[in-house]
Amino acid sequence: MEARHIFSLLTVFLFLLYFFKNRCTKRSYLLFVLYFLPFVDLSVTTEKMGSFTVFDAISYFSFFFLIQDFAFSSKRIRTYFFLFWLFLVVLLIGALRSEFIVNSLINIIKFVSIFIYANLLIAEYYNDPTFTVSVVKGLKFAALVSVPFLVVQMVAGLDLLSFYPYLNQNILDSNVVRYPSFFQDPQMYSQFLAISCFLFLIRADNKSPKPQYLNYFFFLVLVFAIFLSGGRSGFLGLCFGLCIVFIAGQNQTRFFIITCVLIGGLVAIYLPNHFSIFSREEGYDEAYEVRHRIWKEAYNVFRISPYWGIGSGNYNKYIQLHSLSGYYVINGEIVYYGTENGYLRTLAESGVIGFIASFLFILVPVASAVKARIKRINNNNIYYLIAGILCWMTASNTLYTLSDKRTLVLLASLICLLITSVTKIEIANVKEQ
Repeated sequence: MEARHIFSLLTVFLFLLYFFKNRCTKRSYLLFVLYFLPFVDLSVTTEKMGSFTVFDAISYFSFFFLIQDFAFSSKRIRTYFFLFWLFLVVLLIGALRSEFIVNSLINIIKFVSIFIYANLLIAEYYNDPTFTVSVVKGLKFAALVSVPFLVVQMVAGLDLLSFYPYLNQNILDSNVVRYPSFFQDPQMYSQFLAISCFLFLIRADNKSPKPQYLNYFFFLVLVFAIFLSGGRSGFLGLCFGLCIVFIAGQNQTRFFIITCVLIGGLVAIYLPNHFSIFSREEGYDEAYEVRHRIWKEAYNVFRISPYWGIGSGNYNKYIQLHSLSGYYVINGEIVYYGTENGYLRTLAESGVIGFIASFLFILVPVASAVKARIKRINNNNIYYLIAGILCWMTASNTLYTLSDKRTLVLLASLICLLITSVTKIEIANVKEQ
């Protein structure tokens, strides 16, 4: 048995102890997921048995104990229930029409677990609105835990501390190591860090004018970790999110962003050879040429079944069976990296209908938040949540990360927090009127 399976079974055991000790509550399930986020993507079953993760196992286990909470209904989230069922039906149709029916159905079962988490998170918020503070603390904790993990890898080597027997081939570039921390791929790690950065701008007391120096320090620590990961997609997502914050945020936050830009510029000018994010052996033209070939291949796959897709989770299997070009050759070894674009991957697997339904989960709450801003409802925290979500959307142009439960939980948490934050503002506004 591999070490990651031992860690995963130990994590499930700890969850059972914690869950039953706390009388099987929603909060105990949610807090465990948040504070044990580094471990939730570890597999509890082998690849032949579907590679179900810790997150899948504890989510479905909790569902049977908390099934009464799924009767929770609110007019404010009925839109999302409708989108969920639409998305699920589309995925099922795509799976039954696909070449790999069993693989696709298993992937759907694994994907539904995130909706269990999201439903319980929103339900807990309505029971106790202050729970959002606990959610943000848990997510920040998970991001900060990744840093000492990275430091150990820098000092002792990648082989000593990793959950995976094999790391992605891209950990070495231009003779500079790209550190993945507790991820398998440094690109995924950089995106996780970039999204997490915006959590450190959120204030428990939105009206407090006091600077958050400790949070700003941790923000810079995560940015430095992004440099060490060498992930350009995450870095670009961070830059785009910061542009949103700079436009919509307070003067104090704008000053901090300017400081970050100056520090980053100095690092890029004087220490470029120490970070592969600034010094790549592969040029931009060469990188674009390779990715363009893979994007074209993904678009051709999408055209095969444009409405229903080729089946959830089937893209890599399809490419390996039918494609002659949807891969990299590194050191003589064929390495499949999917579509190199999260949007094309979603289009290919779930078709246009599934694509629209899935992104409405993001666009509807963001649009509601923008609407709240137009109504001059002031809550700077919603800007940071939107920035984190748009950071993910930017990075998804070159990276598909929804297969990793840690990133998926992080993204789902931001979306749920945005939904509940806007709802809270609307309720308060109605009471004032």
